[in-house]
Amino acid sequence: TILPSRSSNPALTPIHTLPLRASASSMAQVALLTSGSRGDVQPYMWLADGLLRRGFKVRFATHCNFESFLNATLAKYGPAFEFIAMQANSEELAQSDAFHRAVRKGGMLRLARVMKDSGKKHIPETEETLINISQGADVIIATSLHQVDCMMVAKEVGALYVSVVLQPMAECRDYSLIGAFKIKLFNRLATRFLQVTMRKSDMVKQLQLRDLKHPKVPSYKDIKSRLLLQAFSPSFVPHHEDWSTETVHTVGYLLPHKDSHVEEGAQLAPEVEAFLSAGSPPLYIGFGSMPIPYPAAVEDIINAAVDEMGLRVIFCQSWTRSVHVHREGKVLTVQSASHSLLLPRCCAAVHHGGAGTTAASLSAGIPTIILPVILDQFLWVELVGRRGVGPRKTHPLRKITARRFVPLLREALDEGCINRAKELGTAMADEDGVSKACDIIEAKLKEWKEDSGSHSLDKV
Repeated sequence: TILPSRSSNPALTPIHTLPLRASASSMAQVALLTSGSRGDVQPYMWLADGLLRRGFKVRFATHCNFESFLNATLAKYGPAFEFIAMQANSEELAQSDAFHRAVRKGGMLRLARVMKDSGKKHIPETEETLINISQGADVIIATSLHQVDCMMVAKEVGALYVSVVLQPMAECRDYSLIGAFKIKLFNRLATRFLQVTMRKSDMVKQLQLRDLKHPKVPSYKDIKSRLLLQAFSPSFVPHHEDWSTETVHTVGYLLPHKDSHVEEGAQLAPEVEAFLSAGSPPLYIGFGSMPIPYPAAVEDIINAAVDEMGLRVIFCQSWTRSVHVHREGKVLTVQSASHSLLLPRCCAAVHHGGAGTTAASLSAGIPTIILPVILDQFLWVELVGRRGVGPRKTHPLRKITARRFVPLLREALDEGCINRAKELGTAMADEDGVSKACDIIEAKLKEWKEDSGSHSLDKV
C-alpha cells in the first residue's frame, strides 16, 4: 500500500493510517535504498549482512541488475531478507551512447545532466518503492542521493533515518565531494550547494504531490544535523575537526566481516590462480562500471606497463568490452574477480577511483593510481596523493596516454610509496566498518525509541 498522490485514486490507504512500526517484541525492520554500480551497491550489501546477523530484518531496494547477485549472497537469511528490484538498470546507463559521449567530452555538469535525464523516467517507481519498503520500518538507510526524500518519508512513518555514504559528505574547509579547492571557502560552499540542490530534486517534488502529514522539505540545518555514517577508513581520512562528533561518524569501509557469510567459499578462477603463480605480482588495471572513452589509449598503457616497466598485467573488463590486449604470459584479461582476494596479490592497482574499488586497493596495502571520470573520483585522487599511497596528481581517464601513464606508475612503485601503502593497509586491517556502523545504528535506534517514548508505537 502506498501513499496516494493528490491526483491519484483517493481510495488508496494513506501512509500515515498504517502501523508506524513493527511491534516492540519483533525484530527491528530496516528499509535500505541505494543505487549506482556494483562498487556503489556492494558495501550496502555487506552492511545488510551485518544487520541481518544481528537479528534485524532488511528490505533492500536497488537496481534490477543486482537481483541475482544480492539474492545469492543474502537469501540464506530467509524471510528476514527481502530484495525489491527496481526496473532502472545501472549497467544499461553506463553502456548508453549518451553516457559514453559525456565521458569522452568530459565536464561534471554534462555527466550529471545525462545521469539525471536517464533517471527521470524512473522517479515514480523509485518513489513508490521507497514508500512501500518504509511501511513498518524502524530504520531507513539511504545514500546521499536519496537523503532528503528519505528524511521526509522517515518523518512520515516515524522511523529513524540514517544516511550512510561512501564519500565525505559532511561540510569541511579542506575538501568537498567533488574535489579539493585551494580557496577553503569554496570547499564548504561546494558541499553546501550539493546538499541544498538535493532539496529540489525530482524525487522531492514527486513526494510533495502526495498527501503528507509533514510536507515540509528538510532545511539545510536539518540535513546537516541528520545522523551521518561516512563509510571510509579513518586511518585514510581521519575525522575532520569541522565535523560534529555527535552526528557525523567515520566508521570505516563496509567490507566483509571475518565471520560473515558474504564471501564464504569465494575463490579466484583457475586461470587467475595460474597466472598469479607463474611470475611476480602483476599490476591490476580495471575501470569498473565506467565506460572507456578511448580503448586504444587503455591498450597503450597496458602495453607500456609490460614493455617499459617489465610488469605483468591483469586487466579486469567488468562492464567494458572494448579493450583487447593479447600478450601471452604477460597480460591476463578477466571479466571479473574478487578484489579482496586478487588485489593483495598485485603490486599496484590502476582504476577509476570508485569508492568500492578505492576501498579494496587501499585495504590490500598496495599503491593506488586513480584515473578519474566523475564526481568523487577526483577527490580520491587528491586524498590518495596527500596520504602518499599513490601519485599526488594524475590525469582523467579520457586524457590518459602511455607517455603520461609511465611516470605515474614509476611514482607509485617507488619504495616510499609502497611502504606507506603497506602501513595504511595494516592500519585498516584493524578496522571493522560494518560492526561499527551496526553498533551506532543499534544505539541510535535505542535512543530514538526512548526519546520518542512509545507514542509512535501507539499511533495508528
